[in-house]
Amino acid sequence: MFNPGKLKIKIAALENGTYALGVVNEENTFLTTNYIRRLLFNWDDASFYGTKMTTDIVDGNQVFILDAWGLLNFFARESFNSFIEWEWSEISSLCLSAAPVLHESIEAGIPVPDFTNLQLDSIGWKLPEEVEEEFVPSFWEEEISLDLPQPELETNRTFIEKWYNGAANMYLKNYSPMQHKWSEAVGALKDTRLSPEELQAFFDKDSWQEWLGTLPDPKPFTIGLRLTEPPEGNGPWILDVTLRSKRDENIIETYTGKKLPRGWNKYASDVVRATKRWQLVVPWLGENGRLKREISETDAWEFLTDASEKLLFLGVEILLPSWWLALKESSLKVKAKVKSQSNRGPSYVGLKALMDFDWRFSLNGKELTEAEFEELVNEKGGLSSSAANGSSLTQLSLNKFRS
Repeated sequence: MFNPGKLKIKIAALENGTYALGVVNEENTFLTTNYIRRLLFNWDDASFYGTKMTTDIVDGNQVFILDAWGLLNFFARESFNSFIEWEWSEISSLCLSAAPVLHESIEAGIPVPDFTNLQLDSIGWKLPEEVEEEFVPSFWEEEISLDLPQPELETNRTFIEKWYNGAANMYLKNYSPMQHKWSEAVGALKDTRLSPEELQAFFDKDSWQEWLGTLPDPKPFTIGLRLTEPPEGNGPWILDVTLRSKRDENIIETYTGKKLPRGWNKYASDVVRATKRWQLVVPWLGENGRLKREISETDAWEFLTDASEKLLFLGVEILLPSWWLALKESSLKVKAKVKSQSNRGPSYVGLKALMDFDWRFSLNGKELTEAEFEELVNEKGGLSSSAANGSSLTQLSLNKFRS
């Protein structure tokens, strides 16, 4: 009867982000990969039971080379032969304990990243709470005994964090069914004007999955914001929460906190929750925990030029005055000079305020005459300040990776 005796699994992190996996017998002699292949990967059909595994020589010993996701799969699924009396080194025992929760966390959906290093072109993840709670706090700071010498000391935390982040990135890039969407999402996140702190504050598990397009949204409407300028340019600007029907996009309801159309009312709490999340990114939109309805000209300008872009990126539909979009979408470069004879008060935002400046517009480097600019505006559908004629901003880059 075949009896190889006690076999110990050893692993080591390599400099290129991969891992070496080897097996020693009771004499602490490394076994050849051909000998140990079917015993280690006895139930691993993904690697054709080890036949597709890459091998190499590390410190004179034959080992298997696995990427971070492959190593996580190996320990989480325990594909090794259960009739063998396996032993574990300190580090492989740690991997065996942590792997199931780490694996489940990744396969259950892309966890909310830690956006701290986003500006360094890096997206990472914090360890799931279930893993943190698996061990006492002092355990995480203990130095770990590695199976191969390393140039830098490792603690239990640094080893597991590197492994988890490497596995998550490898899974999303090469194994996930939504790897293309993830690539688009990473590109969008790196280009956003939102800070890592704002992204971290806004996203929780559900909103993150909704933003990626991996969690179905059962609501029969989309939630948005409409900014309306005051009549004749005097008075506060108005912010309304809008609900646009998914069945008929021409139907837009203004949310007032009262009864909603039939079939919509059970989602009223979702509307309130959404408005609170917007305030995490744009705090000045809120007052006493509720969304402001009236804002000043200064805030209106801030909304037009900055806040609307941030909310738009996060999936909020934004309705703005058509005259603003006519300027924005025309790729115009604008210069303004205050008219010396103006007797109006200090109003700086709005269609009426535009008339108190001598404007110079250029398109593709060519300065436009007043007549040419007027023709361009007419092509855009006119400068309208009415809420009914507000235009919707869309984020093509988001729609691209969501589709």
